[in-house]
Amino acid sequence: MINAGFNELSRVTGLQFINDGETLEAPSEQRPMYQPDSYGDRWAPVLVAWSTPEESPKFTRVQEGEKIGDILGFAGSQAVSPSTKDPYVYVTGQVVLNAPALAEGSAVEGPTLTPAAIAHELAHLVGLDHVDDASQLMYPEAGFGVYAYASGDLTGLAALGRGTCSPGL
Repeated sequence: MINAGFNELSRVTGLQFINDGETLEAPSEQRPMYQPDSYGDRWAPVLVAWSTPEESPKFTRVQEGEKIGDILGFAGSQAVSPSTKDPYVYVTGQVVLNAPALAEGSAVEGPTLTPAAIAHELAHLVGLDHVDDASQLMYPEAGFGVYAYASGDLTGLAALGRGTCSPGL
């Protein structure tokens, strides 16, 4: 499902992704962008991890001190700028998926929920934000019958894919 998600993201953005294989690294909100002891003299690769609310408390939605639900995943990128006059460029990031919530949700909604959540989080990885339109995959809540990138999502992803690439960074 992860590979299929990256393949679709590549198709709609034009960006290329390389699968570096498995790692023992766990997700972290303070994940270093550069980890030479683990990954050599380069930026840390994008980390994709299955996790639980116990490991990643960010999965638990709380309102006024009470749990109101689970977040299916979260993702983000880290960027650097070579100088004060150059734009920032994404160099790494992470996607963290809530394994128990996705298993439970898929039992209710069907097998398309998890691939849709992966696609949603991968779009965050490349810079797409939430939208107010429930007909788009980037709507912040699952369960509206949208399981693939819709027209607005595709427009945003295509625009992000046309960004400047900085291979020497």
